[in-house]
Amino acid sequence: MHSDETLVQSLRKIQLEWGLSHEQMAALAHVSLPIYESWLSSRQECEVNVEQASIPSGMETAVPVLSIYRSLCVLHPNTEDQAKWLLSDNPHFSGNKPMDVAASSLENLYWVAYYLDSFKGLQQPSKTD
Repeated sequence: MHSDETLVQSLRKIQLEWGLSHEQMAALAHVSLPIYESWLSSRQECEVNVEQASIPSGMETAVPVLSIYRSLCVLHPNTEDQAKWLLSDNPHFSGNKPMDVAASSLENLYWVAYYLDSFKGLQQPSKTD
């Protein structure tokens, strides 16, 4: 996310780069499909005050999605590799797909974000991670 990019713009970018549907993004952000779609059509992005950056009301669960994206950009600069990591079975998640783990509960969403953040600067997970 660039400093001049809003949270809504970032979600659109993430969805496009990872090739996810609205339903998958809503599940990942732990909101209903109508709420996710309302985010995308929101006028809040025009009302951002750069001097006092804040999370738009009701969009708190989008923050760990953005964190996952930022970490994957560092660990896997190629967007295809990011999507592959997210959507492939992973032994560190008991053979589950990180996307499914993150979508399973709000706690797991934050855990996946934390897991990826812990790798930044340390090492790049191998293709089987």
